[in-house]
Amino acid sequence: MTRLHPSVESIEAGYAAWLGRPVRPVASEVAVDDRPLPGPGPSTGAVPHAVADAIRRQAAARPHPAAPDEGLLVCLSAPADGGAEPQYPVVVALDRVDPSDDGRWFGWLVGAHADYAGDRDLVLDAEALAGEDPVPAAGMVLCWASVAVRLGADAPVLHRLSADALACVRALAAGAAPSADAPAPGRMCTRRIDGRLAVTGTPYTHDDPRTPYLELTRALARAVSQPSYDDAGRLRRPDPDGPER
Repeated sequence: MTRLHPSVESIEAGYAAWLGRPVRPVASEVAVDDRPLPGPGPSTGAVPHAVADAIRRQAAARPHPAAPDEGLLVCLSAPADGGAEPQYPVVVALDRVDPSDDGRWFGWLVGAHADYAGDRDLVLDAEALAGEDPVPAAGMVLCWASVAVRLGADAPVLHRLSADALACVRALAAGAAPSADAPAPGRMCTRRIDGRLAVTGTPYTHDDPRTPYLELTRALARAVSQPSYDDAGRLRRPDPDGPER
């Protein structure tokens, strides 16, 4: 059976505050290099040390304020009620502003874990980001996971998609022809999308090990679409049961 890294259980623990779920204990995940890592010491709770360090590195990425615009990758801070466990930030790729409400933007969820990429996920690299190396939180655009977020006059921006990458995302979201590659969880392929070369994952297969991640990120996209955010990417209204914006 294909083993993907990190485990879905660890990823779920890192998004627990977003999803309103309890953090459940998960099996230890051993880092290849067990020398001390920079930043705070290893987590003593449910999130393994290597995963907790990855979350800290993602949270340490320094977004810069900019007016929301199509193609920008905006970083939203995790809810403050995550407890002692470190929580992943969420990144959203912006597509277009709501014509009836200029503070509400439509876009797609950005995933950090490219091991789980499917054939409708655009894997991000420097070419897709106009020459910038992606921060750890920007692993792939989940072109099937639509979101709607309310942003302020300035948004915390990590990257901008190149014009070609944004066109590929839109084509995949619109139902571009599926990949002809054989299903291979954990592997990526280069293919033509709307006449452009792009890197994606491979199609899903029966009993695919990526399915739990797909279900998790689908729930995350729904949760992210509910609240509003201030100019620093923090929740304005963290009530998940409030009316959808």
